[in-house]
Amino acid sequence: MSAATGPDTSVIAPGTAPTVPSGPGHALPEPDVAREMFRQMLRIRRLEERCVELYSETKIRGFLHLYIGEEAVATGVIRHLEPDDAVVATYREHGHALVRGLSMRSIMAEMFGKVEGCSRGRGGSMHLFDAKTRFYGGNAIVGGGLPLAVGGAPADAMPGRAPGAAGAAPSPPAPAASPRRPTRTSSASRG
Repeated sequence: MSAATGPDTSVIAPGTAPTVPSGPGHALPEPDVAREMFRQMLRIRRLEERCVELYSETKIRGFLHLYIGEEAVATGVIRHLEPDDAVVATYREHGHALVRGLSMRSIMAEMFGKVEGCSRGRGGSMHLFDAKTRFYGGNAIVGGGLPLAVGGAPADAMPGRAPGAAGAAPSPPAPAASPRRPTRTSSASRG
């Protein structure tokens, strides 16, 4: 067996799965892990298919960027993260959110703009958020999550910051009130 191709399936009896130890140099996970990963991918796909139906019925408003065809990415990557690792996703983040631990109910409530949603109904499809699971949502701008991730890393490393406690660092002092700047008026409104 090579790591690139896995076991020779021509000698496996139908209805049975090979037992391949997980670890470096092995292409396949243990059967129980593979089944759980498949279950997660199927769960993401079913959520996305339901979102398409509801969007087609105009029950989900705004933009809807689906994660169909990308289920393996979130499933494979997020299972290797620790609970105190932060996740900053893209605008196609439904699968990431689901695998990270956001409930399907809170994700769907967010899609409907309900206050029970993970972003209290204000984020919609592209801005799912949950501090408890350290899921810092998506961003509609390509690469827009990079500044969040780059800033979040040193913030997590600050002394006194409890791992996994989003917002555990003391709040910075409020900025001093700045003098009001005069507002600009358009030439059409000048008398």
